Amino acid sequence: KSLTQLESISHTSYNGQQLLTGNFNKNFQVGNNPTDSLNINIASAAPDKLGSPASGRLSDINVTTTSGAQAALNITDEAQRQVNSSRANLGARQNQLTSTVRNLAATEVNTMASESTIRDLDFASETMNLSQMNNLRKARIFAAVQNNTSQKNVINLLQKQI
Repeated sequence: KSLTQLESISHTSYNGQQLLTGNFNKNFQVGNNPTDSLNINIASAAPDKLGSPASGRLSDINVTTTSGAQAALNITDEAQRQVNSSRANLGARQNQLTSTVRNLAATEVNTMASESTIRDLDFASETMNLSQMNNLRKARIFAAVQNNTSQKNVINLLQKQI
């Protein structure tokens, strides 16, 4: 009965996708660059796939004999190792997706804050500030030119006097 339930679970689908048949293999784009992708591959949970070719599969278990019961222990240990490995892999992928979502959320908040700063900018005031800075720059250049001209005039006068 347990194997029948496990077989039924292995064919369960979500959103039209059979997740535990060993055929689920999807790439997800998780960033701006083409290489920023995450592959999720879920191994089969079907009784005829869990276990190993050497020790046997869950679907091969026969506990009517002592040797069959001992073999069943090895088969279930291997099947449990495979399920645990698959769970660990899915957990790692879930952590990566969670981290990516948090990173993208922080980027969105920062982008919105920057956009708000730009939108809230007082263009008239900033245009006036730009004009003032340009006028100050021109005044400094004019003062520097006048200073150089005055120094040259003094030098010319001194040279004529000598």
